[in-house]
Amino acid sequence: MCEIALGLQPDCQANGIPDNCDPDCNTNQVPDECDIFVGTSLDLNQNGLPDECEGPGVQFCFGDGLGTPCPCGNSSLGAGKGCLNSTNRGAILYNSGQASVSNDSSRLTSIQMPTNKPTIFFMGSQQLNGGNGLQFTDGLLCINVVRRFPEQTSGPTGLIDIVQVVGLSGGLITAGSTWNFQAWYRDQAGPCGTGANLTNGLAITFTP
Repeated sequence: MCEIALGLQPDCQANGIPDNCDPDCNTNQVPDECDIFVGTSLDLNQNGLPDECEGPGVQFCFGDGLGTPCPCGNSSLGAGKGCLNSTNRGAILYNSGQASVSNDSSRLTSIQMPTNKPTIFFMGSQQLNGGNGLQFTDGLLCINVVRRFPEQTSGPTGLIDIVQVVGLSGGLITAGSTWNFQAWYRDQAGPCGTGANLTNGLAITFTP
């Protein structure tokens, strides 16, 4: 806040966070929200993420209150996000890579997370409650858990991703198969007081 007040750092969307600490999925040194606002990036599905950053995959199980209610009324604004967390936003999970099995090119990416928190990506074959999820911790559990990936820690901008999911699946992901993904993360200061939350769900159909 002091850097912004002194003019040492820009804050294009006036959210009290220097622009170089905001999510910038296309790495053009402009926060995603500002790219969308000025029209340099499109956001046709209005989920707060530039369209060029979204690879193959279908998001589901949103914390916007239109499906399963978030546990303590902590709904996030707009589709494409999990329930509200301690950043006052919902975490967004999407695929910023491709979906090729042979190239193992998918890249599961989550933004708008609390910083420096343990996070676990996981996958499953079935969507719970018709894809609307079930209340779990501060969020919604969207899928049955078949395999968990190694624990990671969210970065200083609240971004975290995982690559080579085909290899990490232990042979479960094959060409033509569809798998659902989600991320669980610690959030001790979250609105419901359970100490954890989840992203939205993401379904990917893999190609050869």
